[in-house]
Amino acid sequence: MGTFLGHVLPGSFFILYASWLMFHVFTKYFLGQRAVAGTTTRENGSSPTAYKSTCAHVFPCCPRIPLEGVFKIVLTLIGFLGELITGFEDGVFVHYGNAQHMTMYSFFGMSGAFDILVFRGLRAPPNLDYITLIIAFAIEALLFGYHLHGRTPLDIQVHMFMLYAIIFCAVATAIEMMYKRKVLPALMRVYFVMLQGTWFIQVGSILYMPLTTPWDENSHTHMMLATVLFCCHIGGVFLLMASVGWILSRRVKKMLSTSVYCQLGRRTDKSKMTQAEALDALGDSEEEV
Repeated sequence: MGTFLGHVLPGSFFILYASWLMFHVFTKYFLGQRAVAGTTTRENGSSPTAYKSTCAHVFPCCPRIPLEGVFKIVLTLIGFLGELITGFEDGVFVHYGNAQHMTMYSFFGMSGAFDILVFRGLRAPPNLDYITLIIAFAIEALLFGYHLHGRTPLDIQVHMFMLYAIIFCAVATAIEMMYKRKVLPALMRVYFVMLQGTWFIQVGSILYMPLTTPWDENSHTHMMLATVLFCCHIGGVFLLMASVGWILSRRVKKMLSTSVYCQLGRRTDKSKMTQAEALDALGDSEEEV
C-alpha cells in the first residue's frame, strides 16, 4: 500500500461499497415512505414503521443471490493477492507493512463470507453479519493505529485523519445494528465509509503525488493545508449524499404505486407485493433496540 496505486485500490473499494449502500438505503427508505403513505396509525397511536436496516443488500435483478458478499470476497481477494505479490523481494517476504494490509483485507473478506452465510439462513446468534463488519473496521483501525512509527509529521497527520474515519465507521455500524428501524444510523455508515474511501485516495495523492511536485512532509503549512482538505472531504461527502438523496426521492415520488410494491418485492425475495405485504416486509412492528 506504500504507493499511489496501493491507496487508490482500497479507496476505490470503499467508495464503491459506500455508493452501493447509499443507493439502497435511500431507495429502501423512500420506497418505504411511499408504501406507508396514507395508512392508518396503530391502536397505540404510533405510525407504521417504514424502514428497517440490513447489513447487506440484494441486487433487485437477482434477490436470491448474495452478490454483495460475493463482491466483498472477490475485491478483498484482489487486494490481498496484490499485497502478497508486492511484498516479496528476491523470493523473500520483506515488506511487513504489506502483511498488515493483507490482514485488513482478510477481515473484510470474512465479513463478506458471513454476509453470504447469514443470507443463506445460517443458524447463529442474530446480527452476526453486523458483528463481523464491526470487527473488520476495528481491526483496520488497530492496524492503522500501529502503522505510523517513524513516519514524517504530515504522514502521521493524514493517517490519523484516516483512523478517525475508520473508528466512526465501526461506531456507526454498531449504532445501525442496535437501531435498525432508524435510517440515520444507516446513513452514518454510508457517510463514514465514503469519507474513508475518498480520503484514502487523497492520502495517496499527498504522499505519492504522481503528477506534480511532492508535498513537504515536514512543513507546518502543508500540514494545515491537509487539514483543510480533510474538512473539504467532510463537507463534500455530505453534499454528495444530500444530492443523491434528493435525486432518489424525486425518482421514487414519480413511481406508480404498483411499481413501488414491485420494487419492494424484489428487495425482499418476492415477485409481487400488496401494500400489507410491503409493510410486513419492512418490519412493521415495534422498534427494535
